[in-house]
Order: sequence, then structure tokens, then C-alpha cells
Amino acid sequence: MLPISTIIIIKATTIVVVVVVVVKGVVIVEVVVAVAVAVAVAVVVAVVVVVVVVIVVAAGLVVVVAVMVVVVLDEYSISQSHSTALPIEVQYLTKIFEKHFFVLFVSLQPYQPISSIRIAIG
Repeated sequence: MLPISTIIIIKATTIVVVVVVVVKGVVIVEVVVAVAVAVAVAVVVAVVVVVVVVIVVAAGLVVVVAVMVVVVLDEYSISQSHSTALPIEVQYLTKIFEKHFFVLFVSLQPYQPISSIRIAIG
């Protein structure tokens, strides 16, 4: 019996010899290039996926920060004006905020108005 390393070498050599015999050496370069292109495409796809994931996460963070800024500015304007009436735009954003973020807090506490959710987020 041949050692395992020799068998592996013979198998690898056999593959190379078969390719050389069948395609006469010119297509070997094409095969190597095709493998290199496949690897390059795989790397590019992996990089693109990572970049897209980073962009999506960053966009999500931007949205969260924007919502927090709106909430903070809203509370600041209320405290400055000592008024309990919210501008119509803030009321609209508040309704959207309650509608889309309510699910996140269902498991934490019973449904509360937006002021309690602000405290929970902050």
C-alpha cells in the first residue's frame, strides 16, 4: 500500500495530467482564470453583502437617533413654553411612534401613553 500522502499527490497529479491530456494546456489557463474569477466574485459579493448590512444598520441607527432627537426637542419645547398642547406635527409623529413602536414595549409593560414610552426609551 502507498502512504496516504503519496496517494494524495498521485491523485492531484492525475487530475492535472487528465486536464493536460484533454485540453492540451491552453485551457488550463482558462480554468485557472475561471477559478480566480469565481473567487473574486465570491469576495466581491461578500464585501457587497457586508456593506449593505452596514448601510442598513446605519440607516436604522439614523432613524432611531432622529426619533430620539424629535422626542427630546419636543420635550424641550414643551418645557420651554410651559404648554401642554403639542404642535400638530408632533402629535402626528407621536401617533406614528406609538403605532410602530408599541409592539416593542408590549412585553416590557402594559400599554402606556407616549410620555411613558419616552421614559422607557430614554
